[in-house]
Amino acid sequence: MGIVTLGAGAVFPLHRTMTLDTILILEGVMELHLDSGEMKVVKAGDTIVQRGTMHMWKNVTPEGGKVRMVAVAQPIAGPIEVGGKKLETEWRV
Repeated sequence: MGIVTLGAGAVFPLHRTMTLDTILILEGVMELHLDSGEMKVVKAGDTIVQRGTMHMWKNVTPEGGKVRMVAVAQPIAGPIEVGGKKLETEWRV
């Protein structure tokens, strides 16, 4: 568990971790982008739960504000398979 802070306009690149993530947005506004092209805006008070999802974060807080979130990442028991393909940790920069 940890607190993550993203500065004004910060982008956390497209990535996947082999964890079950529970994230509570404490402050600010972010865009959550998925590799499918889907995008959701999340803000203070919102909770996100994801498992092995390819995603990226973008801080879109007005007036150059920061984003703060509490993140809890739990290891996943066993591999995740989608369409017969085993997923692995991945970063796209």
